[in-house]
Amino acid sequence: MEWNEFPCGKWTESHVSSWLKSIGVKEKYILKLYEEEVTGPALMRLQREYLRDTIEMKGGQIELLLSNRNDLSKPRPQKLKAGSSTQRDTRNVESIAASTQESKDKVECTSETSENEKTSIGASSSLSNFRVFDEHDKDFRYVKHRVLPPETGIENMIVPCHEYKSLEIAHKLEPLKLRVKVASEVIRFACGCMNMRTNGTIHFGVMDKIKGSYKHGEIIGIPVENQSDFVDALDYIENCFKDLNHHSDARKCIRNPKFIEVIDKGSSGGNWIIEFDVVPKARVVKDQLYSVTIPKFSEKTNKVIYEEKAPYHRVGANTPRIPGEDLVHFIQGLKEKDLQREEAESSTSQTAADTREDLGRKLSILLTCGKKYMDDTLSFIIVTNKFQEEHLKTINFLVHMKIFCVFDFDPDSKTSGLCGQYREHHAANLHFLHDFAIDPGLSTTDFKKSLQLFDRTSWIFCNGRNHYLGGEDPCDEKTWIRTKKKQLKRTVSVICNEILPKGSFVVLFLLMSQVEQPLVDTFHEFYAEMNGHEDLAIISESKENYNKWSSLAQASCDLESLEQISIVGMPMSHVDATIQSIQLSNKQLTRRLPVFNKGLCFLKPIDEDTMLSLDIVSTDQCEETNLDVMGNDQVSNIEKYFYQGGKISWMHLWLAEKVKCEEVIQRDAYKETTKILEAILQDDTTKRSIQSVNICHQPGSGGSTVAHQILWNCRTKLRCAVVKQSYLIQTVCQHSVRLREYEEKDKNRCLPVLLLLDDCNAEYIDECRQEG
Repeated sequence: MEWNEFPCGKWTESHVSSWLKSIGVKEKYILKLYEEEVTGPALMRLQREYLRDTIEMKGGQIELLLSNRNDLSKPRPQKLKAGSSTQRDTRNVESIAASTQESKDKVECTSETSENEKTSIGASSSLSNFRVFDEHDKDFRYVKHRVLPPETGIENMIVPCHEYKSLEIAHKLEPLKLRVKVASEVIRFACGCMNMRTNGTIHFGVMDKIKGSYKHGEIIGIPVENQSDFVDALDYIENCFKDLNHHSDARKCIRNPKFIEVIDKGSSGGNWIIEFDVVPKARVVKDQLYSVTIPKFSEKTNKVIYEEKAPYHRVGANTPRIPGEDLVHFIQGLKEKDLQREEAESSTSQTAADTREDLGRKLSILLTCGKKYMDDTLSFIIVTNKFQEEHLKTINFLVHMKIFCVFDFDPDSKTSGLCGQYREHHAANLHFLHDFAIDPGLSTTDFKKSLQLFDRTSWIFCNGRNHYLGGEDPCDEKTWIRTKKKQLKRTVSVICNEILPKGSFVVLFLLMSQVEQPLVDTFHEFYAEMNGHEDLAIISESKENYNKWSSLAQASCDLESLEQISIVGMPMSHVDATIQSIQLSNKQLTRRLPVFNKGLCFLKPIDEDTMLSLDIVSTDQCEETNLDVMGNDQVSNIEKYFYQGGKISWMHLWLAEKVKCEEVIQRDAYKETTKILEAILQDDTTKRSIQSVNICHQPGSGGSTVAHQILWNCRTKLRCAVVKQSYLIQTVCQHSVRLREYEEKDKNRCLPVLLLLDDCNAEYIDECRQEG
């Protein structure tokens, strides 16, 4: 926390040091006061004699400190706007820092503010990151009203110091006056950085003081009618750095301005932050002391005039002149500064050589929440754009996922993209955004059934489809925002609030090609509906695509949080292999069924998806489970669920068969029912094509377990399945016949189908028999 966020009575030695820097006290005195453990309460009691005799301060420095210290104790009533809902009966104590001619507009620091006021003014503000120093990222953007870190002094010469200028009024000046204003600030700041041998950035369009509801460091941006006004400001270098070699050095150290767009979700934008980087390389500034004449515009003469030549340096977050009495001492210290700069540059080049992130571990933790495996009960929502051809070979991890729906922005996905590739393994229902408009007269349950949302993956074409005869042509970005953005918002809202329970799904963004605004809008909608980024993840092989994505997505989620949920720069082939290593089910894409000739056939997933009313039990049921990643806790939870009254699962029976858990006891009803089934199978099935066996039992007495055990043990001899009773009886019968005849050449010589109708009424069974 900064010193101006506490009353001075609670300041530590560090807070006092920061305050002393802000008013221009020399660093050697600041260090002595820090060593003497001068805290806020001690500061308020300092006497002139103590400063003179113990700290050995000169008279001018004593006056500077004491006059500003006395201002801290002068309370002033806070002025609040009439009618504001955030008014509190509080007072601000203002500290007027000693101002140089170059920084008169920095005058107040709030040292005592009520917590209620802080919350009401700054509730919507969050911290922002700086642009990467001395790099041009065309996709980087700032978000309006985010707050940059406080202006800083020198850290280690390589980490840049920062200075802010709002230009909230000055940007309206006529071009010549604006150029002079910008030149005066940039040249003064650059001279200070060059003399201190430190990197630095001066930002225009950022609040440099607390004003009204604005915070110090708050990003506001300014309109820029002509970028050349800022570029041409550097033409004053030659007039300000008088020495021929010095203005050549300045040209090498001061970078051209960078214009960073300020985005605001509530408006169309149009504001910018303008930044000038200063990079005083050791080979350029070595052994040099730089002095400049600062340009000013004279209203009297209507001309540009120049102040007297003077050297500048950085003191805390300010850039004042070097006092005459300190100049000799400063020059003597330049050799040490040059040496420190050279060492800092050398150290940076060595440590930057290899800073690789463990992306594999990060991806595993992101998708497993720190466990050994992914939770196979979770559904996934995939949001993606156009896949490149080589990436379509690396989608096995998607085939093994439990995908609820896909938001696809590739209009060619069905014919040559992800959709077509996925449908080679699984069936999918194809939709458009407008399909998710719920009819007011339709219940949510009926709506789910009408779109078959839980039967198979729903593939939503978010920007139309090519080669589709229904008039759903793709459109450009602006047209999409005008015609389809509302449909997207409604679709996301329906899925998150009416269809899927919260916490039951993860949204995975795959940035496979150049990012456009509609894809980012989808992130905004999910982020809002899911109340944050906890169940969101982003994967992008291309750093360039991610940079553009993050610069736009930060309007909802700050860059630091985005980085935590993003995997950037990892090849998709590596992503595929890594995710498959943590999936419980990933070993095979096809399952096996018994056939009449005592052999086996493959049951392809896409064929199984055509029999959705049946939960088919294959001969190799659960064999795709990756035991290497299944921990003891998972096995224990499966057993615990059953013994606490839950229905037995195929996984439980499989684990017992593999001796990975305790054996499930076979009750007497199991043996009796098995005998009846064997007798039916030995009988002439042509007399009666459908036979039924009822297991009558009290709730919770184990009847359902017995039935599941019978199916499990018959799965290698018969075609076995559990009926999903939510489907129409006609559909169940059609699917049962399809299962019986699947991969059999002679339709008269097929294995019987053993169906389990669990907890159903006699009427349903009779209707099944009649329909069959």
